[in-house]
This record gives sequence, C-alpha cells and structure tokens, in this order.
Amino acid sequence: MANAAPVGEESLGYSGEYNGPSVSALRDRRIRILDSTLREGEQGAGVSFTTRQRLQVAWMLDYFGVDAIEISPVVSPSHFESCREMVRAGLSAQIVAHARALRQDIDVLLKCDAGYGAIYHSVSDIHLRYKLKVSFEEAVRRGVDAVEYAKSHGLRLRFTLEDASRTSPDRLIAYARAVEEAGADRISVPDTVGVMTPGGMYRLVRTVRESVSVPIDVHCHNDLGLSLANALAGLEAGADQVHVTVGGIGERSGITDLAQLSVALLVIYGVRLDVRTQMLRDLYDLVFGYLGFKPPPFMPLLGENAYKHKAGTHIAAVLRNPAAYEVVPPRLVGSRRKLVFGELLGKNGAAFFLRLMGLEPDEESARAFAEAMKRLQRGDLFELEMDERMERFFLESQRELSGGGERRVVTVTILHDVVRIEEKMLVESAARMGIDVKLVDTRNMVLDSHGSPGGIVDGVAFQRSVSYYRHLHVTAYLEYAGVTVVNGLQTVIVAGNKMLTTLALARSGVPTPRTLVAFSRDGALSAYESLGGKAVLKPVLGSWGRLVALLDSRAAAQAVLEDREEMGPIHQVYYLQEYVRRPPRDIRSFVVGDRVVAAIYRYQPPDDWRTNTARGGRAEPCPITKELEDISLRAAKAVGGGVLGVDAMETEEGLLVHEVNHNPEFRNSVRVTGIDIAGQMMEYVAGIAKR
Repeated sequence: MANAAPVGEESLGYSGEYNGPSVSALRDRRIRILDSTLREGEQGAGVSFTTRQRLQVAWMLDYFGVDAIEISPVVSPSHFESCREMVRAGLSAQIVAHARALRQDIDVLLKCDAGYGAIYHSVSDIHLRYKLKVSFEEAVRRGVDAVEYAKSHGLRLRFTLEDASRTSPDRLIAYARAVEEAGADRISVPDTVGVMTPGGMYRLVRTVRESVSVPIDVHCHNDLGLSLANALAGLEAGADQVHVTVGGIGERSGITDLAQLSVALLVIYGVRLDVRTQMLRDLYDLVFGYLGFKPPPFMPLLGENAYKHKAGTHIAAVLRNPAAYEVVPPRLVGSRRKLVFGELLGKNGAAFFLRLMGLEPDEESARAFAEAMKRLQRGDLFELEMDERMERFFLESQRELSGGGERRVVTVTILHDVVRIEEKMLVESAARMGIDVKLVDTRNMVLDSHGSPGGIVDGVAFQRSVSYYRHLHVTAYLEYAGVTVVNGLQTVIVAGNKMLTTLALARSGVPTPRTLVAFSRDGALSAYESLGGKAVLKPVLGSWGRLVALLDSRAAAQAVLEDREEMGPIHQVYYLQEYVRRPPRDIRSFVVGDRVVAAIYRYQPPDDWRTNTARGGRAEPCPITKELEDISLRAAKAVGGGVLGVDAMETEEGLLVHEVNHNPEFRNSVRVTGIDIAGQMMEYVAGIAKR
C-alpha cells in the first residue's frame, strides 16, 4: 500500500534543485500522521459528530492509513463512549485519548480502556498568568505529577507543551526535560496560535529535539495561514509525527490539513507513506457531509475549484498535457478535472467543445466560436467534468485533428444470469467513469465450437454469473476463443471448488483450517472423528451458507451424511473442515488486483452459527490490518488473482483463510464501509481493457 513520489519528473521540473536541502531532510525517515478530526476538529465552531458518525470517520481514517487517531473522552459522555468504541474496534491506527494534565482526567482515559494517552499543560507566561493563574514552578509540578500518575497506571503517554511557540527557550527546555524524566513517551511542540514562520518553527522544534531523547510531535495552527509550511518545517527539524484534521478544521482557523500534508510529503518530499490517497475525496465527502457544509472552493486539492481550468491558454495546455498546470493528478486524490467554458475560451477549447457536440471544426471555425463566446460577455457559461471518457475523447480528438489515430473507447461486457444490486452498482460506476458497458445474459448464450464470440462480447468480459457451472463453461469458451475474462478460467476453477482452493492455499503457505476430503459415507465419518468429534461439512461447490452443516455429535454426523448420500454425485465429495474456535464473526475482505479495497466483519445472527449476510449475518466495518492485507493478497494470488472475496477467521494464533469467493457480493459491504467497491472493480477491469 505504500506510496512514493506518485507524479512524474516532468510535473516537478527543476523544483528539486531548489527544494533539495528540505527534501533530503526527510529522505528515508518514517513520518507518522496523527489525525485529530475527532478532537481538535470538534473544537471548531459548527463542528459536531454523533457517536455513530465518529466511529464511521475513524473507520475511514484507519482505512486511509493514518497512524493515530485522537479523541478526547473527557469532553462528554458521548465522546467517552466514542473513545471506548474506537479502542475496542481493533483499528490498525493507534487510538490516542486526549485530556488535561490532571489526575481526574487521566482516570477517565483509564476507564475507556485507552492504552495511549495525550495530556497537555500550558507553558507560556501569558497562559500561566491569564488562563491558569499559576507560577511556572507550579505548572511543572502539575505536569510531572500527571505524567507519573499516568505511567504508574500503565499508560503510554504524549505530553503537549501548550503554547510552546510563545515560551522562552530556557523554560521550554526545562519543562520538556522534566516531563521526559517523569516518563513521557512523546513530547508535542505546538504553535498554538499560529505565530511562527517556517524558519522559526524549524528552530523551535530543533531546540526541543536537541534537549530530549523522546520522539517529537508537531501541532500547527493556521491563524495566519502558515500551518502546512510550519508542520513541514517541524518535520524537517526532527519531529516524526504531525497532527492534522480533515479539511484543516479546528479551533478558530483550524490546523494542518490531512490531504495537503500527506500529498506534499508524497509528491515533493518523496516520503513513503502507507496511505490511500485515492480515497481522500470519499473521506472528505463523508466528513463534510456530516457537518453540512463544503470545504472552501479554493482549498488545495479537494476544494471545488482545485481542478477547474478556465483561461483559454490554460485549457489548451492542460488538454495537451495536464502536467502543464497540475502537479498532482486529480485521480491521485479521487477527484476529477473540470473545464469551464465562457468568455475566456480559446480556440483549442472551442474545438474540443464543437467536436463533443458532434461537429468537425477546422481552425477557422474553432476560432470564430471562441470569439463569439467572448462577444457574449456572460462570464462562465457552464463547466464540464472530465471523466475518463471525456479525457479519452479529447486526446483522440487531438490526434484526429493532427491527422493520426482512431478513437478507441474502453468497453466492458458484464456477463450475468441474474441482475443483482451488485451488477446495477457496477453499471452505475462504469457510467460515472466513462466506460461503455454491454450486459449479456449467459442464460441465453449458445456456444458454437466452430464459431466465435464476435457480437456476443465486446472488449473485456467481466464474469458475474451466479450459476457456477454456467460461469465456468462460458468463461472457458470465451478464453479459448481469445477473449480476456475477469476472473480468468484458472481462478474460476480453483476458487470455485473448495477442495482445490484449500490445496492452493496450503501449497502457498496460507494458513487454513485442517481439511479432510472423503468419497464415501464411512470415509467421511472416519474423517469427522479424526477432526475431534466436531467439524463443518461443506458442499465442495457453491454455498452462500446452503448445505453447510455443523457436525457436533456422531449421531448428527451419521444423519447428515446419510442425507448427502441420497443427493447427486458432487455431494459424495465429502469436504470436512475442523471446527475453529473464533469470535461470533468472521472477516470478508475484497481483493481487486493487487489491493485489498475493503473489509467487513460478518457477525452471526442470534439463531445461527453461520455468518453469511445472505442468511441474516450482520455486517460491520473491519480495519484492514497489515496481517489481513497480507493474508488476503496471498490467498488471492494462490487461487489465480483477480476480483475476489477472501473469508478469514480470527484465532489465537492469527488469521485463517477458510474460503475464497470468485464472484463476491458486496452490497452490504458498501453500505457499512462507505467504500465504492463497484468503482474499484470497474477501474481494475477497465485497466485490463486498456492494455
């Protein structure tokens, strides 16, 4: 998942020669991102979340890849409950519970089961005199007492030197050393009222960095618009963790923006970050949707105007090469480019517009149209969002105007036998992405061994047929005829058969439950007994929880096996897995190509031990931990790769993969995670079509 320098050298030009010393200061360093949307953010006027909203935001932040999420459980019972839920949710991000440097506040952190705390105390003269009315010596005593109390109760702890930027160096150093000696694990250096210049922030952090040995955080306010520059300067000076919020929300003018900080580190500094920048748009839409207002239109990267191009010369340059005016491609942050048409339109933009309308302009007619738009003097008349189809159309139009190339449109054929909600979501995603979709019902297909699939399938085939046998045979026919199918035949064969799946996983070293396969009732009964008298019998093909039986006594095993003996031949392949002790849930992760795009917990209903959502199982968001990501990708690769659902169980020894689904449903997963799984799938299939 790690990203590094996600733009080309052409976009950066010679900027590296000027940025060199700054960039080299962070090269090969591990930079941590702490998101404080649920703490600092909620201190901003007009910002408030419900308990449920906080948990959803935390899930999304965790999936994005922040290292820590900060929340203050002492604010209200609602915040306390949110903090406790976040601690118990098993997120990959560290949950940092924030409070004052007071014993009673620390007791609250302990009650919400926090393992990491963050306490603060003012250190500047102005705060001590007018806010707290205590001496510096008393302030130090309070801070040391709070640290020692927290550490004596097993908390890992960050101490924030509030208003550090307005504190004399000698007092700042003295306080930092005192709390370090008391046991603080980290020290945060904030520019509490945003008065630092980047050079000043560098020297401030350097002063503390050279005085203590524990790691340093930076927390920069944006009162004068310098928070991002100061945060980066603090990192250059030796801090290794920076505080951010979604959209920079927070007290007064807020703090450093998550998107701007992470993209700047990736693009300018080339820092390796384990973040998913492409989901920034979804994350910001979620947070600002809860808040009921939009980010400022001119906010970098995710503001409404961030990727709008209006001036004629700019449009002309961007349409030839977007890097002319876009260092960061909009897709990197999940956004799209927009062109604004009006009185500033030039001939190149006019030519594109006329071709879009189905006309064939020459240079003279394009120039005349642009002049007509100027004469109207009506400002911006309309804007056009450049989805993938529009961008392809322009590039192909440019080639045609210059005398070369034919227009090529990406087409995907979705094969189905039932149009489920999932297939409708795929079609909607394709429309948004400018992908031409053809729907083909495999129930109506006739496969001719001496014919070809021409006229049946256009472009790449995305196989979504529910019937395994129909799915398998149509895929085989198309592949042998030279059509690219997702998923490929090898994946369908292996992932569609539980025995073959288990063998492939075992051969690849993926942890799985112990599995025995027998071919007679007596053999199956013997296998059941060798599994300790408790096992799960599954059909080797198909499922959705159907014909899956828990054998927990010899009598039950005999009865179920007798029933299977009366069924078709495929049911005489007796596939038995050991019963794995697990929480009342399992995990379904979605692998698309080489990425795990989403995951859910599937909780079993009260009256059933099975977790399938089709049988009443309850879906909840699941964090994509390093372990889950690793085992999911390994499992997907073992069966042949593509678009897959990987089912895993939690055990004391770690995760076990018990099934891989080659045709996963995802409607409930989209509902609870907010992830556009259909869009991720269509983007992957379209990428194959382009190749």
